[in-house]
Amino acid sequence: MNLRILEWLPLMVILVNVPWTKEEANMIDNLVSHEKSLQNELMNGIDDTKNICIECKNLLNLIQDHSMMHKNNPFQRNGNSSTPRDFLKQFCTSFLLADLSDDENLCDVIVDHYIPKGQTISRELRNFCNVSGVCEVTDKSKTESVETQLFSGVNTSKNKKQKSHNLFGSLVQPPMKALDWFRRGDLNLRAPWQRNRANSNTPITFVQISDIHLDLHYKQGSASHCRDKICCRKNTKGSGSAGKFGDYRCDAVKETVDTILANIAQLSPPPDFFIYVGDSPPHSNGMDETLGGKLADNKAINEILRQTLRGVGPIYPTLGNHDMFPENVYFSKGRNTKTILKELSTEWAALFPLDENQRKNIEDHGFYTTLVKDGLRILSINSLYAYRLNPLAFMSTVDPASRRQRQFIRKTLDDARINSEKVILMSHMKPSHINTYEPYTITMEMLVKEYQDVIILMLYGHEHTDTFVVSTDPLNRSKATGAFLAAPSITPYIYYRLGTNPSYRVFSLDKNTFQPLDYVQYYVDLQEANDKNTVSVKKQYRFTEEYNVPDLSSESFKIIADRISSDWNYYQKFERNKDVLVRRRKQCQKWNKFCRKKLTCETTSPTKLRFRLCLLNPLQK
Repeated sequence: MNLRILEWLPLMVILVNVPWTKEEANMIDNLVSHEKSLQNELMNGIDDTKNICIECKNLLNLIQDHSMMHKNNPFQRNGNSSTPRDFLKQFCTSFLLADLSDDENLCDVIVDHYIPKGQTISRELRNFCNVSGVCEVTDKSKTESVETQLFSGVNTSKNKKQKSHNLFGSLVQPPMKALDWFRRGDLNLRAPWQRNRANSNTPITFVQISDIHLDLHYKQGSASHCRDKICCRKNTKGSGSAGKFGDYRCDAVKETVDTILANIAQLSPPPDFFIYVGDSPPHSNGMDETLGGKLADNKAINEILRQTLRGVGPIYPTLGNHDMFPENVYFSKGRNTKTILKELSTEWAALFPLDENQRKNIEDHGFYTTLVKDGLRILSINSLYAYRLNPLAFMSTVDPASRRQRQFIRKTLDDARINSEKVILMSHMKPSHINTYEPYTITMEMLVKEYQDVIILMLYGHEHTDTFVVSTDPLNRSKATGAFLAAPSITPYIYYRLGTNPSYRVFSLDKNTFQPLDYVQYYVDLQEANDKNTVSVKKQYRFTEEYNVPDLSSESFKIIADRISSDWNYYQKFERNKDVLVRRRKQCQKWNKFCRKKLTCETTSPTKLRFRLCLLNPLQK
């Protein structure tokens, strides 16, 4: 086995991030010129690799694969000689501690003082891996994926949580990922660990993406007004002309989707992770759906997300009603459902570190949980069991899979509380009398109250609009216990063709407590994009500034909900943001407080009974 890790790793750093400058090219000259002189030492130290951890071996195997392809490498140039220890320092500085100016001497200390001298390269590499944290897992009986353990920095084996302890602490991120990118050829991606972490108080950030509904059959210039559910396709009959970047009566255009995702990938600072709340395929006109087409649409979006965002951070998806065939139809025992879930379990494994137990949960039930980092967990649940438009949802009452999900949710939250973890709960449709059956909605409200110390955010999509519902204490309705937040969509289409501008959100969390601090919403003015023949992503609003609240707590959303009916300016803001500045929907008149009261009741009453009782309450003066 060829162990030329020390020459190739610094080269990877350069290739993955930026074009070569003259200085970088000179550095490469120095690295490659040692290839032959180091070959004998590498081969002489081969026996030492039997004690190298599996993470290091995997990393070496990737280097070996690439080295075999370039066995007769013509790059033989003259350069200054350097020792293997210099290579270790270069690897450490460029790869593990990128952008950490305050720690520029840490790698010299580690290599000089913690790694014994006078050993073969492979032995030095083994020691280096152990000291730097690459070999965090020494128990070979553990079966979790290497990627999961390294990326989270936590041993997630059952009934045991073991934090990683190494000289880098939380700074260590898996070098395996950059090598994997290099092997795939994704050289334009930015490594997630190459961020400016000099300020230890920098919040954690993540992006929520909702309802892409990519229509690969969209055709510019086709009829945008038609009698079908979806227009803007080649054979659409009607009037109007579909714009280059999309139309409010139609689903998303690939060029617009690509631009938005590219903008997300270039955010500064780079997001730590991404949440995608489902619905990848376009809406159906009825008889144009096929199982093969649905599988292809799901795969297309998952691959676009992987190529565009996976290099920045993990992407956590959830299941949408339009991801199924036929759309809205879900039954765990159904053949189509099983086929789609099996494919998604494979595709999602490329989006985030996924162990076999959770992959099986996705394949069988459409739900999962995973640790984002030490102390922060994702819980993705399947809301299709209770979806009102799912014609087979009534069977959930006798479906063991539905009962298993309820047990899974409770066990995950119990374990999170025991392990002092905070949980982001995500699903496609928020619990409400519009979306879900009452038993499910009531169950979710009870869970939110019981685990309000564990659940920090509940994120949804589905409605394509900017809205929320506040969950309150059943014994004290004035006390908010949580908020179900529905984000607007990437697709501009809304049922009844009112339309919305494509948008996404960037959330920030406190780095130490994980409490939600704020979010910023960005959007594309679709009409402007078509008029000016260019897509521009703009900031729409910052939540705390727009609504004059301190944070993203449930109390803040309760304040907003109550003020909608009493404050005319507040109501106007809420309506303006609801369809992301499209302003096509009918709004209340200033004098009509009961109209605004209805909106307050919608945002504070998850169940139909509560909504009706809310309408009967006297108006606030």
